[in-house]
Amino acid sequence: MISREKALATKLPLVILKYLRKKFEKLILAYSGGTDSTLLLLLSRPFLDGIVYNNTGLELGETVAYVHKAIDTLGLRHMYVELRPELKPRELAKMILEDFNRTHDKPYDKHDYRCCWHAKEKPMVQWVRREALDKESTCILRGIRAFDSSQRLMSSMRLISSGHLYHHNFRHCKKAQVSEPLLLLTEDLKWSYLSKLCSEVKLPLPEKTGCAICPIYYRFAKPEERQTDCFKVADRFFTRHAKTLITSWTGSK
Repeated sequence: MISREKALATKLPLVILKYLRKKFEKLILAYSGGTDSTLLLLLSRPFLDGIVYNNTGLELGETVAYVHKAIDTLGLRHMYVELRPELKPRELAKMILEDFNRTHDKPYDKHDYRCCWHAKEKPMVQWVRREALDKESTCILRGIRAFDSSQRLMSSMRLISSGHLYHHNFRHCKKAQVSEPLLLLTEDLKWSYLSKLCSEVKLPLPEKTGCAICPIYYRFAKPEERQTDCFKVADRFFTRHAKTLITSWTGSK
């Protein structure tokens, strides 16, 4: 029998989405093709006005293919937008190497890495501005869960306790509000929910997403993740530091 707490956590995302649909004229999903993001896609599709995917040029080929498969399987191509960073893949790869060499002996601080801003956040900011979105009418949905980190959990609980189901986010240049409807889902609940919904629409479960040579993933991968092909790609990149590898991996000249 499912506990009362689990039942509440499972129903909460839809309650939040229905509330946001009444509150805002436009709901935009920031989609990555990952597990959290795909669960939010499946839950929010009746409420969405747009789906934005940031293709950094360094994504795993399987990730890009899965994103397109999910969009087409759900019949959402008409509201799908794919963004690209201003920097070329080789320029991003060079930046990743520089930041990794400079910070690999320091404790983790996301602000030490410029790649997330240039590859993902800046293109989103520019798109929000081009579309002339504003915080009164637009809310961007993100598949973020509080249980991924203790810091995120504490900040999330403060938002929830004060009754805030959406908030400002500097990464979106304060031109839109941001909401995380999956905030209180645990890992176990996420997987059971995702497996059920993917099965219903005949969509395979997603695997790892993000830049294949992400320095944060490489530094903090769990022991079991270090045996995967994804990790081996990153390992070759960071251990060799070869210019030819950057060229061959990114397809740039």
